[in-house]
Amino acid sequence: MSTAARRTAIALLVLVGLGGAALIAQRVAARGRFAVAYSSYGAGPSGARALFLLTESLGRRPMRWAEDFGRLPEQSVIVALGGCDLLSSRAVSRDEKKRLLAWVERGGVLFVAGAQGYLSPELGVTLERADGACDPQAGLLGRIVRASQDGGAAPLEPVDAGVPTPAQIAMDPAAAIAEATELDPLPPVQWAGSVGAPLEGLGAVPVRDPALLEVHDTAHAVVVLRLADERVAGVIVRKGRGAVIALASASPLQNRELRLADGGALFARVLRAFPRSGPVIFDEYHLGVGERRSIVRYLGDLGGGPLLLQVLIVVLFALWRLGARFGGTRRPAPPPPAGTASYVAGIAALYAKAADPVATAGILAKRALVRIAAHHHLPHADAALLTKALDDRGRKEDAALVQRIAMLAAAPVNGGAELVSRAREIDAALAAATKDELGPK
Repeated sequence: MSTAARRTAIALLVLVGLGGAALIAQRVAARGRFAVAYSSYGAGPSGARALFLLTESLGRRPMRWAEDFGRLPEQSVIVALGGCDLLSSRAVSRDEKKRLLAWVERGGVLFVAGAQGYLSPELGVTLERADGACDPQAGLLGRIVRASQDGGAAPLEPVDAGVPTPAQIAMDPAAAIAEATELDPLPPVQWAGSVGAPLEGLGAVPVRDPALLEVHDTAHAVVVLRLADERVAGVIVRKGRGAVIALASASPLQNRELRLADGGALFARVLRAFPRSGPVIFDEYHLGVGERRSIVRYLGDLGGGPLLLQVLIVVLFALWRLGARFGGTRRPAPPPPAGTASYVAGIAALYAKAADPVATAGILAKRALVRIAAHHHLPHADAALLTKALDDRGRKEDAALVQRIAMLAAAPVNGGAELVSRAREIDAALAAATKDELGPK
């Protein structure tokens, strides 16, 4: 391959790589456009990704929170955004509100903009919206909402209600669908003037669809934003070592208006006024991101960790006890061989009928010599050879016992009583010569 061709191929590979990387980056960026409103993941007009990036550029440490308020970092700031752009979200539970109150009193900062459910009279301020304030009005969705409010009495009339007829759909499908899916326009801007530190001198801030802020702890509250009709649009309430910052609307902090509405300057002033060593937490859990805690973690947050550990140890001990033995395996004792007494009685009867005590003594002596030879691992049971082999090994006592047995076998026997005495003498000599095998009797 020539140099020119090689360079052309390398250039093409670089262009393809850059194009692929750009396409991937575009798809990743577009993914954030479909996140829910007010989410720090959202890169669309109603998202808050720009606010998240602004926090990082201000030198603070932003963090997305995808679980409930069971365990919040100390000395941090929670950012909770909400409003009419997101109608369905997780509610803040009563237990979470108690935890928020204790967390703020220990030095935390709660920043709530337009989000209902976070604030309570115990925190010194509440935020409410009138029923139906966020209901859609335009398009098919608005018609359905109005019909549900009327108890289903009003029929879904097609043309003027935003529901196209089949004929309209057939004539111009795109226009009919656009009319049915029409969205409400942005609410009109209302101007809120900055009247208190740290927003003093910021100028008028445009807000959309502000909620009603009611201050309960006026002794520790400072109004920072006020609408033209003198309604409170922003307030800071000191609580213990922390503070609660409440804004009537989150519209200045959304991507579409963060720069135009001076939302970035407003947020930067708030962060500088409340420096904290912990992170700036963007609450994603109550916007629908993340999963609920398991029962084990919930009990752990309530202080049940040591109790759970003790229960686990008891369960493990019980399982080990049920699955393992204490001590070695017990085997049943072997039963005694059957017929021992009858065998001895039969042999004795045979010897008695033979009426030859000398031969009987010889048989007993020969059997004793066989056992002695086996005990000493010798191949022969002849008395002379066995005596010589034991004597060669230095087993003088055993050799003498073998000679003793041979002498008892050759001696005459007079009657059964003497045979019994002779058998006992042979057994005694056998036991002495094989004491390691038989042991003492």
